[in-house]
Amino acid sequence: AKQIVSKFVLSTRTRMNIARPVVGTPLFVSVFAHAGFEPSFRDDLESLGYMWIYLARGRLPWQGIRDCAGAAKVARIGQLKAMTPIEELCEGLPVEFAEFLAYVRSLRQHDKPDYDTIRRMFQALGERLGVEYDGKFDWTNNTYTDQKASNSDTADSLPVSK
Repeated sequence: AKQIVSKFVLSTRTRMNIARPVVGTPLFVSVFAHAGFEPSFRDDLESLGYMWIYLARGRLPWQGIRDCAGAAKVARIGQLKAMTPIEELCEGLPVEFAEFLAYVRSLRQHDKPDYDTIRRMFQALGERLGVEYDGKFDWTNNTYTDQKASNSDTADSLPVSK
């Protein structure tokens, strides 16, 4: 006999969310991902924002939690993220970081982010800070690639900073 496990009627206007476990590094996943929402563009950008803040400041406020472990630790990180004001999180950084996170968190789950506006905002920041965008990156400069080509593929041939 046929058994109907569940019946769902989905329209193109309504999306269904099923609580999901956190996927990814808990330090960087979005507040919405911690709450069990299906990840979307919004969540990718929020994670990127946390990564930028980590790289700029060297740590995030929810790093180093030692009073719990496992799922409880992941939940605690989510609580701290939700409770930390954006202004406090971005303290000491250019205002664009806080504006970016505020914008990303204001998006609804299936909104398409305005990537052009975000790009322009950070390009203007780079210009204000005197960053020259020449399309070249540290890992593509000739000195590095020439050195890499002349060395063997052994670990002792990797560049070491002193």
